[in-house]
Amino acid sequence: MSDAWLAFARSGSPNTKSLPDWPAYTSEKRATMLFDVASRVVEDPNAEVRKILQS
Repeated sequence: MSDAWLAFARSGSPNTKSLPDWPAYTSEKRATMLFDVASRVVEDPNAEVRKILQS
């Protein structure tokens, strides 16, 4: 996670060699990195909760 923060601070992109490709966040796809032993990108995690909170 710290590598992603450093990359983002330096270049505006959180992509690093140690993580899968992390596309830019958009309101349509909501690409979110889930950091874990095997990190992965998920589109709009917890969408149901987000929709309830937005209403």
